[in-house]
Amino acid sequence: MKILFVMKYPLVDQYSIMQKLNGEINAVRRLGHEPYYISFDRENLYLDNGTERKIIQKTTFGHAPGYFHTIVFYDIYSAARKVIVREHFDLVYFRHSPLNLPGYRMIKAASASSKLVVEISSFPPEKEKAKNALRTLYFMMSRKWWKRSAKYVSLFTGIGEHADEYLSRPFLNIDNGIDLTLIPPRAEPTKRDGKIHLLAVASMCEWQGYERVINGMAEWNSNQAKNYVVDLVGDEGDGSLARWKKLAYKLELSNQIIFHGRMTGDALTEMYNRATIGLGTLAMHKRGFKNGSVLKLREYMARGLPFVYANEDPHLNEDLPWCIKIPDDDSAVNMEYIDEFIRRIKNEDGLSDRMREYAKNNMSWEKQFLKIFEWIQKK
Repeated sequence: MKILFVMKYPLVDQYSIMQKLNGEINAVRRLGHEPYYISFDRENLYLDNGTERKIIQKTTFGHAPGYFHTIVFYDIYSAARKVIVREHFDLVYFRHSPLNLPGYRMIKAASASSKLVVEISSFPPEKEKAKNALRTLYFMMSRKWWKRSAKYVSLFTGIGEHADEYLSRPFLNIDNGIDLTLIPPRAEPTKRDGKIHLLAVASMCEWQGYERVINGMAEWNSNQAKNYVVDLVGDEGDGSLARWKKLAYKLELSNQIIFHGRMTGDALTEMYNRATIGLGTLAMHKRGFKNGSVLKLREYMARGLPFVYANEDPHLNEDLPWCIKIPDDDSAVNMEYIDEFIRRIKNEDGLSDRMREYAKNNMSWEKQFLKIFEWIQKK
């Protein structure tokens, strides 16, 4: 099939979700299909296939400070509609985003000549919280457009809670996947400091729940506690990072709770190499979710980094030797339990290789797209 991905794919100022987008595109290509996507920079929007890039149109106020968060959606939908009308695609795969009039027109055009699949990355989307009054209004308007547009959607897919339909249209549950070709396995760190490092790589929002680890470190009455370092890697999301910094300072843990900010490339790889275990999302209940295939845990799997998690995950269970589950609540993390886990995995042979193999067999994007393609073929 000739497939058009419609999603926010910046060629500049790249953001953390890019790994997921590239993983999906690569998976479709490996399954023998022909993927295209709309990419953009400050000047233009392009029809892209990874090797060839053709200009579709100029950006609208592409150098404006807020372009990547609001105006860009108008441009993406306009560019996608032009391409859909001009060329034939068997399938349009649309990553659920705030909708507006150009988006409605794009969806209507896609449905006239193609199958249209809409992926919702956190289902149901109504549980997503806006960060300010303006975004609340923006989301309200978007939901009205989605209700009007849903009749044109062949299939909604979603990562999160189980459902059979959404907005009176068919719904298929999928999980987050991973592309091992994009993520290197861990190697020996270039430097060792004799410390035990707990690594969290995330957008720092309240549902990550990292105050639980900070409080757990403060309550841990053990000589071993001084050997622990918590490395938090990621930008501020909703004010939680600032609160965690104040909490670490108040509890006199500033030397052990280290806030690194956003890291990429070799610097991030070195953080993974140095880490002892990873920290998953520890307070998913704050988003109103109990289940989820968290993308971060799949990256830990691909890197071969054992980890701690709290939410229910379809591909994880407590029998797996490389992860432990803690309660999904607001309690301080029991650091004795974490320490016991680290001591146990210390003697596990080939653990990282086994984790990558498990991810390859159970968490690939190919498996998720095969579900979608099988549904489409039946219809």
